[in-house]
Amino acid sequence: TLPGGSPCSTSNNRIDKLSHRFIDDCDDKTFCFGSPNGTCIPKRCRTDLFPFGYKDGDVLPPLCDPGSYCPDEGAGCKPLVDVGQPCQINQDRQCAPPSDWEELASDWNFNGSLCLGSACSHANVVLGQPCVLDSSDYISPGPNGQEFVTTITRHNCRTPQLFCNPASNVCESTKPAGSQCDHDQECRSYNCESQSKTCVLPPEELRGVPVWQYIVIIIAIFLGAPPNLIP
Repeated sequence: TLPGGSPCSTSNNRIDKLSHRFIDDCDDKTFCFGSPNGTCIPKRCRTDLFPFGYKDGDVLPPLCDPGSYCPDEGAGCKPLVDVGQPCQINQDRQCAPPSDWEELASDWNFNGSLCLGSACSHANVVLGQPCVLDSSDYISPGPNGQEFVTTITRHNCRTPQLFCNPASNVCESTKPAGSQCDHDQECRSYNCESQSKTCVLPPEELRGVPVWQYIVIIIAIFLGAPPNLIP
């Protein structure tokens, strides 16, 4: 990568096939300004509070105000994008939220907005209605030069209640733990166990503690019971 002031070409702007991260000729603190032949100049905005490539004491580019976003290249804040308009791959934060964003927001979108197929949409499609699927392959390096492919499937159905059936492209209800599945998106937990093809709870999810255990713990605390007697 090239430092600030170096000549560059925007024709080399691309998405890395491994990480799906934006890459250009310039280093982490600059972007290629000018088309097609340009110069690496300091970035004009940032997305992260602590962006990669900066040291303590470095002057950071500004975060964007509400109603705007910073593009992958950091070329400067731009207004949020309307439904149907182009967005950069998987960058949901670039899309303008719907009026009922609080109802639609979930872990699978950004304030109810999605960038699917490089176009902005909303996660508002209801049960039984046609939906849009967007799949991306992420390649991770493994031992002995092996590559592991993880496919992330996203859609514009309401989540986590619904998923987009790839066979029919119609929104269906997500499945509870113990149900048969083929893909993570089918499960309410977003976790389809690959060996058993069954929806399972993610390992980090806390299990519910029975009420009786709470009662026993509280009584033991007040009575000064030894810790090994507490279940």
